[in-house]
Amino acid sequence: PDTRIRLRKRIPAGAGLGGGSSDAAATLTALNALYGAPLEPADLLRIGAELGSDVPYFLCGSPFALAWGRGERLLALTPPPSAPALVVVPPFSISTPEAYRDLAEYRERTGATNSPAVLDVDGLSRWDTLADLAVNDFEPPTFERHPELERLRDTLALDARIALLSG
Repeated sequence: PDTRIRLRKRIPAGAGLGGGSSDAAATLTALNALYGAPLEPADLLRIGAELGSDVPYFLCGSPFALAWGRGERLLALTPPPSAPALVVVPPFSISTPEAYRDLAEYRERTGATNSPAVLDVDGLSRWDTLADLAVNDFEPPTFERHPELERLRDTLALDARIALLSG
């Protein structure tokens, strides 16, 4: 059916904050509701996964979830207690294809892989456990290309419980 959508972006593009993915999820949810909910939640998740790896997270209905695979497999978790957060956005963006290309090249060059881990799911709702597990695989290759981001992260880490590159 004829539908007109106006989008006002408030999350910076290329900042690793899921702006495009959350827009896609909100649009799918709104269109489904507008047309009488012809799609089941599983259908929305499948369509969302085809649009992008982060879209299913924004469709899962939980503010805190563990994702694996390409992000299409999700386990909703109890979030940790609220805490202050600071997001620092540099004056440039990094495209998703560029970030994944750099990660693949970095892994090929260094042999870096994801380490196996057994997770204490109940512990994931505590900040101390999260701080011990927090890692972003994109940091090493991104910091090679943008060393100023590593310096910024290290400065933030002086006073933050967790300081990571977003995305």
